[in-house]
Amino acid sequence: MAIKNIFRMELFKNINDKLYLMMIGVLTVLGAISTGLIMQTIHSRGDNEFLIVLTVILSIFSGLGIGIFLVLYPFHLLNVDYKNKVMSLMFASGVSRNAYYLVKILATILCNVLVGIVMLFIPFVTLIVVNKEMVLEIMRSFMNNITDFNFYGLAINGILGIISSTVMLTTAVILTRGKMSGIFLYIGFSMIVSIITSFVTLILVFAISGANSSPNGILQPLQLILSLVQIAAFTFLGLQALKKQDL
Repeated sequence: MAIKNIFRMELFKNINDKLYLMMIGVLTVLGAISTGLIMQTIHSRGDNEFLIVLTVILSIFSGLGIGIFLVLYPFHLLNVDYKNKVMSLMFASGVSRNAYYLVKILATILCNVLVGIVMLFIPFVTLIVVNKEMVLEIMRSFMNNITDFNFYGLAINGILGIISSTVMLTTAVILTRGKMSGIFLYIGFSMIVSIITSFVTLILVFAISGANSSPNGILQPLQLILSLVQIAAFTFLGLQALKKQDL
């Protein structure tokens, strides 16, 4: 089976997952309502206590819901083939494990980005409708205080961050064979990576500061390098584990 056909099959399967589509719709509506209530509370200057309590409660629930969903959704996309026993059939039909690994990550990233755009777009539109002047002021301030280097550097690091998180989660799913314990393994991986990157960054910042140089210029390139190392390490670990599994 060609990689292009596998990729189309993965996208079709993800798009037609009705339960998660309903969850995306509910959380998006909750996010839009929370955004509208927050702007209304700011506009009323805190005079309505009931509105404040309602806004806080709904914002907390919608924020927690979206945060949990953004971890569970990619985990679901990655582990569903383990649960449905599809992987053994695909590999038996001649699909390369390397090709499957690559397609699975690309399809998961694409679906996550699309879901993120939908879940952010509706609240953003709500924000514009409720208070267009504030949105325009925030955008002007953002454009005036960010340089081209910072913008492109942040964009590249953001993309690499999404890829590295997906690769790390994929590795956790493979190592646990799609079990729920993969989420806890992913959290453990994230903590270890965070400690290591913070330690390396701190050492380099101190070394550069001791050489009477400014460390600001190397922070974004350092983050880029660390993200690439993380992607390479977890890709290798995930692929090796997948190749050794008897499915």
